[in-house]
Amino acid sequence: SMGWNLGNMTDVPGINTGAAEIARGNPITSKGLIDSIKAAGFNTLRIPTTWEDHLGPAPDHKID
Repeated sequence: SMGWNLGNMTDVPGINTGAAEIARGNPITSKGLIDSIKAAGFNTLRIPTTWEDHLGPAPDHKID
């Protein structure tokens, strides 16, 4: 099993919009990118996320 880290894409504290994905200069994640990762032999994908910036108010705490 070999994994790949989709780092710095959704783990951007303080930015809770779609802009977080490109905030650090990365391209937008696409199906083509994921297909390329798989074709290179990776079979596990880690997607780190800062959830606190995507949670709504209590009591439901809906994720946007």
